Amino acid sequence: MPGQVPREVKPYIDAIGADATLRVLLHLGGAPLYFSDTPTERSRLVRVIGIDKAKALGKALGRGHQRVPSARRWIAIQLHDRGEPVLEIARRLHCNDTTVRRYVSRERHHRQPDLFDALDR
Repeated sequence: MPGQVPREVKPYIDAIGADATLRVLLHLGGAPLYFSDTPTERSRLVRVIGIDKAKALGKALGRGHQRVPSARRWIAIQLHDRGEPVLEIARRLHCNDTTVRRYVSRERHHRQPDLFDALDR
């Protein structure tokens, strides 16, 4: 999975995988949500990722209200790596396209191997 995973997102990925985590953050990020290891069909989380993944996430995070991270930088990088255009990512994240370009550029720079390290080998 490309991109450095923020520490607040890692428990989600460990419990339900990157794809389901991306859906949770896009639909529910930035606000508190009640997590349970026995969710019902009425749960917003169940509607987004299904009952099995909602149960797994509830077990991993524990019961109770917790704020779902927004993790815009990580989401932008994930969507860009999946081929989504910058302008569409900006619309989905309700941010400026230059912000998305900056996120992607920094990540690309971070991934690029250092030429001088390669010459030392």
